[in-house]
Amino acid sequence: MRLPVSRASRKDRGGRQGCRRPHVACAFVLLIAAQLALAPAYAQNSLLTQARAHMADGNPQAAYEVLTPHESSLAGDPGFDYLLGIAAMDSGHLTHSVFALERVLAVQPDNVLARAEIARVYLMLGELRTSRREFEAVSSADDLPPAARNTIERYLTAFRATPEEGADFKGFLAVTVGWDSNVNAASDISSVAIPGAGGAIFILDPAAREVDDVFTTVAGGASVSFPLTDSLRVNAGLNAYSKFLPNQTQLETQSVNGYAGLDLTQGDTIYTVAAQGEHFLLDRDTYRNALGGLLQFRHVFSNVNQITGYAQYARLEYPQQSFRDGNRFTLGGAYSSILPGKFAPTGFIGGYGGLEEPDDNSFDFLKYHFAGLRMGGRMRFNQQVSLFGFFNYERRYYDSDDPLFNQRREDDHYGVRVGSDYAFARQWTFTPAVDYIRSDSNIPIFTYDRWVVSATMRVDFD
Repeated sequence: MRLPVSRASRKDRGGRQGCRRPHVACAFVLLIAAQLALAPAYAQNSLLTQARAHMADGNPQAAYEVLTPHESSLAGDPGFDYLLGIAAMDSGHLTHSVFALERVLAVQPDNVLARAEIARVYLMLGELRTSRREFEAVSSADDLPPAARNTIERYLTAFRATPEEGADFKGFLAVTVGWDSNVNAASDISSVAIPGAGGAIFILDPAAREVDDVFTTVAGGASVSFPLTDSLRVNAGLNAYSKFLPNQTQLETQSVNGYAGLDLTQGDTIYTVAAQGEHFLLDRDTYRNALGGLLQFRHVFSNVNQITGYAQYARLEYPQQSFRDGNRFTLGGAYSSILPGKFAPTGFIGGYGGLEEPDDNSFDFLKYHFAGLRMGGRMRFNQQVSLFGFFNYERRYYDSDDPLFNQRREDDHYGVRVGSDYAFARQWTFTPAVDYIRSDSNIPIFTYDRWVVSATMRVDFD
């Protein structure tokens, strides 16, 4: 005999079943979502585990090949960057190792293991001063294990016992080709009214107007640095360049400049005193000679931040325009930093100001005060390619009225440079770049703008 089932009981049972099914579906969806959310972490852990296994087997090249395809997405993660840095170092990719370990230190400046490893990389690269500084920074850490401290102390003892430690010779050669829209930095106006001549209109000579040309520049230089004591070093260098213009040969320039001085290191601060000089030629005739000096300090914070201050003097002489002979004084400072991020971005900002004045007071209209700002940055996409950009601004205030235009001259100078460095082989770099320069002045003949498109091939020697 069948028991009767009321409608109400069916509805209740159906209601309970209908209530359970959505909960099961919701739980299933949440489980799927959680698995999807955790999938990248699982994949990353699997990737690092695989790379560590290759390292444990003594095969750093295999670990490097496992990690590098994922650098674009995982760079900036200290665990990934540290393992990549070690694998790159042990497999001979030293520059890549530096980039990876710098990213770790940008996020974790107190990571003594990463700092010790980057010290080893710098040693392998021959950057002895930098390597020693990093080892000294690690040795001062309070939480350094005794075994690690003993190893680092052996490195430092070896540095101190090596008489030629720190001797450094460097050189470079560079060739640049490009196009300059305004090679003589002149205005594009064809006529101008001269108030000092009663407002008469003068037609500008074509040679005094804006002209463009292609160009080739050849540059080279060499420097030497060696220690006198543990904290005192001698630095000297000489650089030269020549710019060739096929159509405007009268505007070709050459320059030879050099410096010699001393660096005194006190903890994280380096003090510099140096003599500087330049011989500048225009159309193969001496245009200007400069001789002066530099006082500078540079202080490093946590290896990723740096502050610089300087004072500079130059005696200027113009053999063909002796009325311009005079002195230039500059004071300035800058701050730079390695920022956290997967592209190891670096940036700087600086300001400066000063005075340039002629010896002859009757030419005070050539005397001016100036103040300027510089900033820029760089991003490294990998061990070969980086992108950079720079901006500068300078304001000039002249002291007395220009005798032709019956007013004090005021100029605003702007400059922007963007480009990329491609290190396609060890010590070889290819750099395409674009520059834009503009000068705005209350006197029209000093207003101009300029585009420069260039490509540079450079090789460094050490």
